[in-house]
Amino acid sequence: MEERETAIKGLNPPKLSRKSRHEIKRYSSSSTGNAQGFFLGGRKTIPPALGEPAGFIDWEFKAEERLALEDLEKILNAHDEAGTGTKYRECEWATVFDIMFQARAKYEGDGRAARQDAALFGFNLTSEIMELIPEDWGLRTLRGGLALLLKVAKCNLVMETKILNVFRDISLRMATITLAFEKLGAEEGELQRQRDFFCTVVRDMPLLIRRLLGKEKWYVKIKNSLRLQLSETDTADTILERWKAGISELNEHMERSRIASLSDIKSNTNLLTAMQSSIEASKESVGQLSDQMAELPQVVQRVVLGLLDRFAETLRSNNSGAQAQTLLLEQMHQRLREMEDERQYIQGLQRENRYLRELPRIPQPGWQYTANADTDMSRINPPVTQMELIGALGVRVYAHMKVLEDVLQQSSAFDVPSLRQVRGLTQQVEFAHWLKSESCSLLFVECFLQDCSPTVTAASVFSSSLVCTVSGLDDVIPLFFFARLDGSVSDAGGPAYMMRSLIFQLLMSRAAQCLNLGFICSDWFEACAQQNLSALCELFIELLCRVPPSTKVYCILEGLDLYETRDFLWDIQVDYVADMFEVLVERLEEEERGKVNVLIMIPDRSQRLYKRMWRRESPWSCIELMDEMELADGV
Repeated sequence: MEERETAIKGLNPPKLSRKSRHEIKRYSSSSTGNAQGFFLGGRKTIPPALGEPAGFIDWEFKAEERLALEDLEKILNAHDEAGTGTKYRECEWATVFDIMFQARAKYEGDGRAARQDAALFGFNLTSEIMELIPEDWGLRTLRGGLALLLKVAKCNLVMETKILNVFRDISLRMATITLAFEKLGAEEGELQRQRDFFCTVVRDMPLLIRRLLGKEKWYVKIKNSLRLQLSETDTADTILERWKAGISELNEHMERSRIASLSDIKSNTNLLTAMQSSIEASKESVGQLSDQMAELPQVVQRVVLGLLDRFAETLRSNNSGAQAQTLLLEQMHQRLREMEDERQYIQGLQRENRYLRELPRIPQPGWQYTANADTDMSRINPPVTQMELIGALGVRVYAHMKVLEDVLQQSSAFDVPSLRQVRGLTQQVEFAHWLKSESCSLLFVECFLQDCSPTVTAASVFSSSLVCTVSGLDDVIPLFFFARLDGSVSDAGGPAYMMRSLIFQLLMSRAAQCLNLGFICSDWFEACAQQNLSALCELFIELLCRVPPSTKVYCILEGLDLYETRDFLWDIQVDYVADMFEVLVERLEEEERGKVNVLIMIPDRSQRLYKRMWRRESPWSCIELMDEMELADGV
């Protein structure tokens, strides 16, 4: 308790009003517990600019400057409520300037000189004093007080002259003092003198208004509610003289600071010679650098010409190497085709030999290619029924329709730029040809979407909409597969599952009654049941070749980049499926059977399939959707 009392005594607060001293005396006479509640109770932060010590509650103590501002605010409110003219409580600097100009113009000739003085006053006051007076001093309230005093000056010639002269002197000198303190520097004592002067202005403002307007009815109504104890001896002249004295004292300190600064400047003039020498040396360095910069374009030109010569030589070498590599590649392809023909011929002989040796049919664990198998095998083995084949595929009946419904329901979950980028595919010539072609067509699209979900993407939404569109056409069978939703991430999924789903959709389509399954032998059926990709691809080809020529099959595959991974050998399998589509189209065109249009959409970009699609003489039409969109935006 003794330490707390010692700390309280050391606060050294500023002058207190009579009411504030009475409140402190009343609380100091309370019990010890009440005293602790007074000093240690809820604290309120008081702006330090008004000199109020920290730790006092707002209604228990207020500095005279703060009380003066509150009284001034009450005076302005009472004045504004009593009249219908200008409201000084919320007035701006423009109002203050206008009132001052009117007062000066009334008593100083035609007003030209007054207009100049008012403009000078306004410039200095706004640019210097507004920055000098802190915001927590109630700058808006002081502004209203100035306007009210200037209004009085319009009605009293003697007081008008005194007030205007003091205000003009204050504005000019405060502008000079502020500039001096900023440019010449000021010590803490000088800054304290500034603060003391502003405290004096704040405390004297209500008293000056009382001396000038104390008999007004609106002032008499609020006189008893004012909290600041006003001096009875100070007159308006005394207050104005006190303000001028404060300005004079500040001006003297400013002059001393100016003299000290001039001494510092004179002591530094000896450095000008050394600075001039440094400047001359810098000019010489800059001249040398300019000469070097003038030679730089020639040096750069020689270097660029040398690089261009090397580039041309490298380009000629690359062209020669590319021609040699192209010739070698064509020879290798020719040799591979010959080897493939020999292999197929040998396999055909082996199958024929096996069928001749095996009269009673014994199921074998593997499956062999049966493109040239005997069409009369139905006489040896019973034909496979459609239900048996569907059961062997192991695909849930409505799985593909459930996936299509899920994709359509998420069409509103994507942003407009992504959907606009994918829908830009409809503006491509290649897509229009693929959609309306009367012959077989293969289309490969890379969308280059920025944010690709692991399941549904904007490309998925476009593909689902396209499936619904072609489903409504006559003599059309839509086949579709969404790899990110349909394909399970295991060795039982992948491209093999995709082929099972496509075959299942074909068996459940309107063309099912036209599909004769008598060509499927036991080995072939067993291989399909074991999810052998080669057997499934060959079965898909044979089924499509049996679709009526008047029916077009649209096969829409989305997200196959998921299979471009070495896990479970999916990268090899998806490449095999792409090769199967090329063989299918070639066979359909040669035999003039049905028509199939295949669309593969990659949401982002392909890592493996693009190598096949973009090769020379590829039957695939390719679109890089991102590049096309950037070109459209640039146009």
